Amino acid sequence: MLKQVKDMETEFGEKSEESISDQITVHNWPYGKPNTIFCIGENPEIKENIFAATNKGVSYLGSIDDFNLTYITNSNEFSNDIPLGYTALDIYERMMVVNKGNICWENKNILDLSSIKKEELEERKIEIFAHNKEEHYAVFLPDRSFDKKFCLGFGSVRYEEFFHIRANQKDLVIAAAKKYSAENNIPCMVAKRLYSCTWH
Repeated sequence: MLKQVKDMETEFGEKSEESISDQITVHNWPYGKPNTIFCIGENPEIKENIFAATNKGVSYLGSIDDFNLTYITNSNEFSNDIPLGYTALDIYERMMVVNKGNICWENKNILDLSSIKKEELEERKIEIFAHNKEEHYAVFLPDRSFDKKFCLGFGSVRYEEFFHIRANQKDLVIAAAKKYSAENNIPCMVAKRLYSCTWH
């Protein structure tokens, strides 16, 4: 990106600034929790690793309760901070952060909803996450360096190395993140999708 900015400066004879649209947007939710999806921190035991994503950007990291059904369906604050549009709202749990082809952070506190009683799940309004049985993984980038998107596009004919990877093939998704990170010198974050709904 820096090279592109310098090329623009040379071409147009003036300082050009990096477009905000090239960066992954971080929405202001949950309040008071500033950790971003690429945060690894000084302490590797980051305990809150849930975030929301749309095609407009991602939220900060929080607990599963920060994204409960009440917020998603009834909260004006939530929908104001994670803007509605012609998109889907996906709730993810971070699995790992990869840099230069190597895992530099891994989630040691994987969410286990099976240990929570049904009554508590309902009271906390998080039962929708316990019903999710599908395995679906995604690879996030810190900017829109992949075909103008901040997520690797599995099944893309343009990028044949990812064409035969399915989103439920965890090991292959992780391998793709490592490969892309090493070849493009960019960090990647692997996440598991917990829930998805239309968001408009």
